[in-house]
Amino acid sequence: MNKIFPLLYSLTVLCVGSAAYAQSDEENFTGNTTRKINETSATAPSRPGFVNRPTAWTVCRTGCTYTDPMTAWNAAMAVQTFGPQKITISVADGTYDIIRPFESAAPSGASVSLIGNTTDNSRVVFNFTNIKGTNHHGFYAHDGGNIGLVDGITMNGVGAMISATETGITWNKASYGAGFYAFGPSRINLGTHLAINRFYYSALADDGGFISAPHGGVTAAYAGDVNFLARHNGVIDCEGCSASYVADTTWSGATLGCNYMAEDGGEINVIGSTGQYSLVGAVCTRTGGHGWASRFTGKGGLGGRVGNGLDVRENGTVSAGNSTYTGYAIGAWVQLGGYANVDSCTFRENRHDGIYVTSFGKVEGNAVTITGNGGFGIHLQGQSSAILYNTLKTDIQNKDGAAYVETAGTRNGYSYAASSLYLQ
Repeated sequence: MNKIFPLLYSLTVLCVGSAAYAQSDEENFTGNTTRKINETSATAPSRPGFVNRPTAWTVCRTGCTYTDPMTAWNAAMAVQTFGPQKITISVADGTYDIIRPFESAAPSGASVSLIGNTTDNSRVVFNFTNIKGTNHHGFYAHDGGNIGLVDGITMNGVGAMISATETGITWNKASYGAGFYAFGPSRINLGTHLAINRFYYSALADDGGFISAPHGGVTAAYAGDVNFLARHNGVIDCEGCSASYVADTTWSGATLGCNYMAEDGGEINVIGSTGQYSLVGAVCTRTGGHGWASRFTGKGGLGGRVGNGLDVRENGTVSAGNSTYTGYAIGAWVQLGGYANVDSCTFRENRHDGIYVTSFGKVEGNAVTITGNGGFGIHLQGQSSAILYNTLKTDIQNKDGAAYVETAGTRNGYSYAASSLYLQ
């Protein structure tokens, strides 16, 4: 009969913020050597170096083995973990200047966590001081690399953003990095106590990358193109997150600035999240991207009623049930083959239409409230369509009326069919 005996590991505490180690370095590692990682020297185990039990390192300003988070990170990334064992880097309260990304190109990075103050993340501040003109990121996982967990930190990008006003944000050239960037088959896990400020992208999942924050609690402010972007089959899971202040008005006529976006086959889950102060839209999908955005609250555009609550284009799709969009130019703009499901949504007090569908776009929903908008409740043109059940009685008090549906006609020598509305 085969029997499985569990391996029992005692907790090893390498107290990089206390007077002594609970166990010696030799007890944890098979040996030491020096390896170059991220252009810095880090002490690392040799042939084969591994951690064979849960290990905690702490970082503080004085009296610690590690006095800065990057040195501790590089050392942890140089270690091979054994089985399910983890390395936790605990960072003491304070402000730390960071000059290069926290990088992972190894699957074993999934065993490394960096934790600040999970009671008050404003007390652990990382200032990324080398992102202007370098396109550097804050945390960067690539080529199959993983990052086990980041939590309890306020991250500030320094120098990428030039200025921010009520109507726009300007950015320096080649300063387009992300606070968190997962590229390729890589993964970054985020905790519930994080703030990401003044990066061109707050979080970016690209080319199949995955950023996971399923329990929310992540706030992102002052971005350029997008706060949270999933593109090229990347995925972001960020239920209960918050995004605000996003625009790039550096160049005349710029049209960048979404709180959340999925494009080019990307997928984003922002169920229960909030968005506000965006130049283009709160929830945006493009070119086959899909957004899960039920129970979402859109609180208005940048500098007043500008941009759109839902901005769905070019075969993008969104599931937006039971959400509210107030204070935009248009509550939902669906065009160019885009599709939106708006079950139980509310579009209220937007400057123009509550819902505008054009150029083969399609909207479906049940029990939708469309009220107090400055244009039509629902406006259809360009061979678009909408099917809205149990909505007729709540499509009310819109300045131009409940609905407008474009009939068939000819424009610029081309004939077009009528748009279609079923409003029950």
